[in-house]
Amino acid sequence: MNFRFALRMIGRELRASRRRLALHMFSITLGVAALVAVNSFRANIERSVRQQARTVLGSDLELTRRQPFGDSVQALLDSTAAAGVPVSYRTGFGSMALAPRTGLTRLVRVRATEGTYPYYGAVETEPAGTWRTFRTGPNALLDPAVLVYLDIAVGDSIRLGDQTFMVAGTITNYPGRVSLEAAIGPRVYIPREYLAATNLIRRGSRAFYEANLAIPDPEELQLYIYHNEDLLERHDVDLDTVEETEEDLAYALDTLARFLGLVGLAALLLGGVGVASAIHVYVKSRLDTVAVLRCLGARQRTVFAIYLVQAAAMGLFGAAAGVLLGVGVQYALPPVLNDILPVDIDVQLYVPALFTGLGIGTAVALLFALFPLLTIRNTPPLRALRRAFDGPAKPLWRDLWSLAAGAALVGAVIGLSVWQAPQPVIGLAFAGAAAVGALVLWIAAVLLMRGTRRWFPSRARYVFRQGGRSPSDSGLAFSSSPRSSWCNAGSSISSR
Repeated sequence: MNFRFALRMIGRELRASRRRLALHMFSITLGVAALVAVNSFRANIERSVRQQARTVLGSDLELTRRQPFGDSVQALLDSTAAAGVPVSYRTGFGSMALAPRTGLTRLVRVRATEGTYPYYGAVETEPAGTWRTFRTGPNALLDPAVLVYLDIAVGDSIRLGDQTFMVAGTITNYPGRVSLEAAIGPRVYIPREYLAATNLIRRGSRAFYEANLAIPDPEELQLYIYHNEDLLERHDVDLDTVEETEEDLAYALDTLARFLGLVGLAALLLGGVGVASAIHVYVKSRLDTVAVLRCLGARQRTVFAIYLVQAAAMGLFGAAAGVLLGVGVQYALPPVLNDILPVDIDVQLYVPALFTGLGIGTAVALLFALFPLLTIRNTPPLRALRRAFDGPAKPLWRDLWSLAAGAALVGAVIGLSVWQAPQPVIGLAFAGAAAVGALVLWIAAVLLMRGTRRWFPSRARYVFRQGGRSPSDSGLAFSSSPRSSWCNAGSSISSR
């Protein structure tokens, strides 16, 4: 039989069922869109972190300690500053801020600063330029949220411990700061020389002490760390460099993106289930056409290949639509996640993610479509005349093709899970959880169908009783045409 003729014949039926099969494409589209958006966003995050790591740290070297710097460390910092290296100090702790005018209080994070830190990136304030001038007196710069919490305005005063500070302005942007922090713990910046007057730092107080150094030359920075590392370790001083900050940020954000990728993978697997369901319904309604083609001389593998090509084409179109949708979502993610990201994301198209999403979407569509398509192989030509006498399907464990398709599907799910997860163990756990979830859903579906057939009210209306039973229970072999249904019903009755 001519392959082209068979393809045209099946194509006409495909056009007649395009609305039903639109579910096939749409299911894949959503999953591919999620994967493309997340993987492209992860690539943009990695690039932005590399470009802005110095701005996030604000300096080239940061020294941190939970206690005030000892005499030896302070002598080192003083000699470093005397050598012309800019050194800035910060002390941070939590405290209650009181607004004398309104009587309201709020838990804030106090940052006592000294020096020209940050050396990289600009602090934006309202009024502009206040960051460089507020240290001339007992002034304070606040997160805008503090003004709302305390019901005050610029020019009012707040009280921290025993010291009163005038509100000189607000900080609208601080390099490396996450916007969400303002809602959890808004910051108040004060001059470090007035810290002692607050009388808040006492024995047992939980505070951190930082010294930030500007050493732009990487070789000089490494020499400085090499000569003083032993001294700093003996006094429990932590060192952070731009490279370490970049690694920490990249790891944290990559982990976040990979977990989001697992969510996208779950959506894609659910889309695969939708594909299998749509193809199953479509194939069940087209077995008569398959039988007719077999009667006309089409080989079994020819008919199977035609439907497989159609499934691949629909999967490809659905994946392509998902790629386009994922690109749009990628541009919408930075504004949504801006409050939890310490860097500004420069969105650019990441071409490998586009082709990866296209390939994965098409492959998943094919793998999930294989199971329902394999029923075409067992459709005999005799079905065109005697559908009521079709033999039972071959059990799954006796069909090598079904076993191979199942193994390929399981392997693909495990491989995709391990590839997308932050760690292989997490990927394997995700794949196992997906298998357990599928098993639970299958058991629930079987119990629901059997329970409905057995305990459904016998006095219910005919429509509900018939709808609650499977075609095999009714004794009628349903088909796509009323005439054939009556013929099959008659043959079934006569056989009895």
